[in-house]
Amino acid sequence: TNGLASATVARPKTSGAQGILEHPSGFQFLFVLAGALSIDLGKHGAHELNASDSLTLPPGLDCAVTRHAEGLELLEVTVSLELFSP
Repeated sequence: TNGLASATVARPKTSGAQGILEHPSGFQFLFVLAGALSIDLGKHGAHELNASDSLTLPPGLDCAVTRHAEGLELLEVTVSLELFSP
């Protein structure tokens, strides 16, 4: 994809808070493969995601993972805005 898209499976080693997710230059798609997490989307509120749940984050919307269960597996796909440019 020449750096226009990336995908990774995140597996935190411990349960608890993970921190801020930043993606200023593209869309981010999250899909919970296993486990659960709580994510704070600021003015859009807090959400609990469980296995098979997904969430799409637009560019510039920073969010915080406030809690995740042990055994969390999270597919993270990021697509650059350049993919949509002529």
